[in-house]
Amino acid sequence: MQHAFNPDTGRFRNFMGFDRRWLEPQGSEDSHGRTLWALGMASRHDSSAGRRVWAAGLFAAALPVVDGFASPRAWVFTLLGLNDYCAARPGDAGAGELRVRLAEKLLALLKQVETPHWVWFEEGLAYDNARFSEALIGAGQATGNPSYTEAGLRTLAWLAERQTSPAGLFRPVGTDSFHEVRATTRIFDQQPLEA
Repeated sequence: MQHAFNPDTGRFRNFMGFDRRWLEPQGSEDSHGRTLWALGMASRHDSSAGRRVWAAGLFAAALPVVDGFASPRAWVFTLLGLNDYCAARPGDAGAGELRVRLAEKLLALLKQVETPHWVWFEEGLAYDNARFSEALIGAGQATGNPSYTEAGLRTLAWLAERQTSPAGLFRPVGTDSFHEVRATTRIFDQQPLEA
């Protein structure tokens, strides 16, 4: 993974060809956020102290570009990583401040989009939806901010209702309905990661 980080851009590269050459100068905001999530978890939970130190160092080096991200999912994945990283490195004030900024951005999205019948951050549902709620709940627990926790629990309850079939079974959002504006989700072609 160290080889995937481009220190000149502060971003991770994403795709490698069969000849082991990078196919792009930097990866997507989504892939960067997911990488920060993994590194944050490793910095706190890895069984090896050496890998925890390595993950924390790479996390800190790759974090600054997140302020320029426009993708809400990249914010969410980064926030998940920050919740663990900040527990492992409580002295990193910049990371703690970024965690609050990202949580506030999510609250602002929710406030902008939410109606009594649409309790969500975006006009449509797509992939990894429950991670939005999870990230806010974790940020609320870590920072003691009840507005984060309340928003996370409220959106999770709404999402769970929308992803429950009439028979009471879990039915995640199908990919054919990704980003449809406030539409009933389609019931086929779901991604395994939703479970």
